[in-house]
Order: sequence, then C-alpha cells, then structure tokens
Amino acid sequence: MEKGVVPKILAGQRKGGFWEKAEDFYIRTKYKGTVWQLIILAELGADGQDPRVKRACDFILRVSQDRESGGFSYRGGPNGGGYHSGVIPCLTGNMVWSLIRLGLLGDPRVKRGINWLATYARFDDGIKRAPEGWPYERWENCWGKHTCHSAVAKTLKALAEIPEKKRSPEVKQTIEEYDFLFHPHLDKKAVMEPLDLFVIYNPKRSRKTRASFSVFIILIGYAQQEIGNETRPAEGKKHE
Repeated sequence: MEKGVVPKILAGQRKGGFWEKAEDFYIRTKYKGTVWQLIILAELGADGQDPRVKRACDFILRVSQDRESGGFSYRGGPNGGGYHSGVIPCLTGNMVWSLIRLGLLGDPRVKRGINWLATYARFDDGIKRAPEGWPYERWENCWGKHTCHSAVAKTLKALAEIPEKKRSPEVKQTIEEYDFLFHPHLDKKAVMEPLDLFVIYNPKRSRKTRASFSVFIILIGYAQQEIGNETRPAEGKKHE
C-alpha cells in the first residue's frame, strides 16, 4: 500500500471516498471514476482494511446499490442509493466481484448483490421471446433477445470469487449454467470468433469481437475459480 500503482490511485481519492465527481461514479468518468478505480484496486490486491479502500467501498454501496433489489445502478444519489430503473448486470457483476475481492463477502449488502446475480442473470441466446418484467424490459442491449455476453462474463467472474464452500445452491446453479456458450443453438460465429486485439481496442469494434473478448474474460474467471486461493491475496497481507 506504500509503493506502486495502488498508492497513486488512492492519492487521487476525494474526501467522500470517491474519485472525480461523486455523481459521475460510472458512465461520464469512464476509467477515471469511482467504479473503475475500485475495480483496479481489487485487481491489484489492495488491502481492504485500509481506511481509504473502505471509504471507496462504502461510497459505491451507498450511492450505486439499489436498495430495493440489491443490484447496482449506473445512476444514484448519496441519500437514496442507486436508481431502481438504472440497475444493469455488467455493473452489478463488476461491483460484486470487486467488493468480494476487497474482503466484503460477509457484508449483507454484498450478499444482496450476489443474490441479484443468481436471480436475474441470463444464460441464453437467440431466444424467440425475451423475459418480461423488471429488469428485463429496460435495456435492449442488456436484456434483449441475445444475452449480453459481457454481463455473463462479469457475473461468472463475481460468483467464481466466492469460495466453493460458501456458495449457496443458487450460486452453484448459476455457475453451472455458463455452458450455454457451447449449446448447439448458439450463434457460434458471434461468440467464438478468434480474438482480434486490434479490433477490440478500436472504438468501432463489432458486436462479434466484443462477444469474443467476453468469452476470454469468462475463461479467466473460470481459471481463477479453479486456482482458488492462489489468486487471492493472503489474509491480512497488504499490497506492497
């Protein structure tokens, strides 16, 4: 926590536990706002007991988490939590994974996020009729006829971070459903096309390449699940 990238990130944190503007924790501050800094801190193994990291976790739970459902919203406020209408699966997966990684698996608020993923995650593709009701009617890109492969990747990455002995039956069932990617009915060309790094980093990248990159992320998450504790910072060990 004293050398490298982590202290540089924490040096930019504002008094309230956020980065950039408090209200722009996600979309309008992409890769700079609080959501993105939290993901990076978790990936780099920052010490979840550090007061600055705790403030960041508390901020995102207070501002982004929908108090009604437990999912995470791209819009919210400091007093009312995340907007129910703005809950999206990719953000929920990212925040649940980050918070677990930073030591908050036992926090009731994080458990609600886990339950949201196990309840609403979709693992289907090219179906004739998309599910109805909240949250499925809100965003075509997230919940339309085709499953959002990015959300699938982030959901599985989050659930794989839960130690196997602590996974609920619902979480285990959700993880087992990942094999939808290899079902005969799936448009394999849209999902399994070889990775093209040039196109991935091109702002005009295609849906097919985004899907391929998501499959790549899924495999990383699955590998982390298999490796288990070796990928997690040792308990009580601080980032150096």
